[in-house]
Amino acid sequence: MDKILVTVYAATIDESFDIFIPINLNVKVATDLIQKVINGLSDENYIINQNALLYDAISGYVINLNNIVKDSGMVNGSKLLLI
Repeated sequence: MDKILVTVYAATIDESFDIFIPINLNVKVATDLIQKVINGLSDENYIINQNALLYDAISGYVINLNNIVKDSGMVNGSKLLLI
């Protein structure tokens, strides 16, 4: 499996999105990709933020931007906050 399906809640627009992300990406690159997808799916209501962070919605911990997705703790079905 080379992608995982995560649910991302974008706090600034109060919407959730199910997004597939590649597991071999750096988390920073994945965050940028997630923002672009959300921007497109929300008819550009979401404004891309270069300083955005992903949080685990269950634990509240920040996901380290320097990790690879597969080593970050994200798995299929993870619930994330984009702030």
